[in-house]
Amino acid sequence: MSGGCISAGRDGGYMAVDWNGAFMPCVFMPYSPINIHDVYAHGKTLLDVWAHPFFARIRAWQRDYGHKKSLSEGGRHGNWIMPCPMRDHYEELYPLLREYNPTPVDGNAAAALQDPEYREQLIEYNRAVARLFNPIWESRYLHSDNQESAKIA
Repeated sequence: MSGGCISAGRDGGYMAVDWNGAFMPCVFMPYSPINIHDVYAHGKTLLDVWAHPFFARIRAWQRDYGHKKSLSEGGRHGNWIMPCPMRDHYEELYPLLREYNPTPVDGNAAAALQDPEYREQLIEYNRAVARLFNPIWESRYLHSDNQESAKIA
C-alpha cells in the first residue's frame, strides 16, 4: 500500500525526472511543467521544482482527497483504493493539465492530451471502476469496525 497517490513530491512520495531533465509528478503522469536543466541554469534548486504551482496543486488535491487523514476524522475521504489522479480521476486532473499546460514528455502523452475521445473514454473508465470499487471502499473501510487500520501514515 502506498497510502494514496504518491506523486508530486508529497510527504512520503516522489517526483520523476526523465533522461532529458523533464520533471513529472509521477512516471504515470507524463507531463512536465519544468526542466531540471532550466532550473539549474537559473540558479534555482530542487526546492524550486517542488514548489512549482502544478505540483503544489496536485499535492492540494491529494490533501483534499484525504491523504494523511484518518477515517475517524470525518470530512472528505476519497476512495483510497482509487488514489491516482491520472488513472482514477482524470476528470479532475484534466483541468489542471489545461491550466498549467505542462509539456507532454512524448508523442503519446501529447496525443492523449489533445484527443477528446481519449478523455471521454478515460473518464468513463474511471466511473466504471468507481462503480466496482466504491461498494468495497464503503463496506470494508468507511463502515468497518477497524477504521484505524485504514489510517494513512
